[in-house]
Amino acid sequence: MTYQGPFIDICREEGYKVGRDVSNHLYNQYNLQSVQADFIWIPRYEMNSGIPQVKPDFPCDIWQYIDTEKMAGVPVDVDINLIPCDKTLE
Repeated sequence: MTYQGPFIDICREEGYKVGRDVSNHLYNQYNLQSVQADFIWIPRYEMNSGIPQVKPDFPCDIWQYIDTEKMAGVPVDVDINLIPCDKTLE
């Protein structure tokens, strides 16, 4: 059984894409495989070293592998992500 819910339906009716951002360790706990979204974004980093290490346990369209990257001109840490699939950004 899949669940979309009214929020996802309303966003899609307005022409927006809807994604899920969920921690790797909470994916099963909240049964998120049953939510039909346009993309899934899973943050998973082990040592937060800036090098992709342990991939998420679940299929995803965006994998955030660090949240403490430094970037010139940006005063706060930034997230860095990979797209580990054939899906495009559109």
